[in-house]
Amino acid sequence: MHYVAPSAHDRPPTPVIDLEAPQWPFPPDVRVRIALEGDPTMLTALEDERLGRYRSDTRRRQSALGRTAARSLAGDVLGVPPLEVGLEIDRNGAPVIFGLEVSISHTSRGGPPAGAAVVANQRVGIDLERVTPRRPDLWRRLLRPDEYAVLEDEGGPTDEVQTRLWSIKESVLKGQRTGFRAGAQSLRILEVDGPLALVESATSGTWRVATVLEGDLVVSVAWRNLEVG
Repeated sequence: MHYVAPSAHDRPPTPVIDLEAPQWPFPPDVRVRIALEGDPTMLTALEDERLGRYRSDTRRRQSALGRTAARSLAGDVLGVPPLEVGLEIDRNGAPVIFGLEVSISHTSRGGPPAGAAVVANQRVGIDLERVTPRRPDLWRRLLRPDEYAVLEDEGGPTDEVQTRLWSIKESVLKGQRTGFRAGAQSLRILEVDGPLALVESATSGTWRVATVLEGDLVVSVAWRNLEVG
């Protein structure tokens, strides 16, 4: 799978990594930020209090990183200080920012916590994963029979391939605001071409997904593909 930018491993370590067009295959209005270190100044007093209720330090840290990425990135786009960004959670648990579409993801699987966010002027979803050992038969739960050819074209059920296909689907499920409640097999991956995938949803139409590898992190960003169906 060819989805690593030539410079992806050449940059020095940084607490924040920005991904956007034209370096990455996103529409011009889509911007992505990965946060590897937390910043307490990015959290409101209420958020800090809520995070303090988590029993797991890992969960607390990764949630803070996701909000750090979202609030700082939205502040840059809107031209306001991060704490003036109205970041709320809707009844489905999805993040909401007035004036922008936003999606947040985080992971601590296989390494230290990391968070990521995408903002845009259109509906978007993001998923953040690490390539780690997966169940060899994960693909049976993830894919429909009419997607098995995609799995074989990508090289079979290796950890890297299964992680990428999982991430592609989760980014779309988050973009349509259902998460895995809708089930992975409610989506069909129609094709994968390098870093780009075309995905059909039974409820929300067709989506484009760009997947990139940033260090050891797999980042998938989904947006509505208005050119199809």
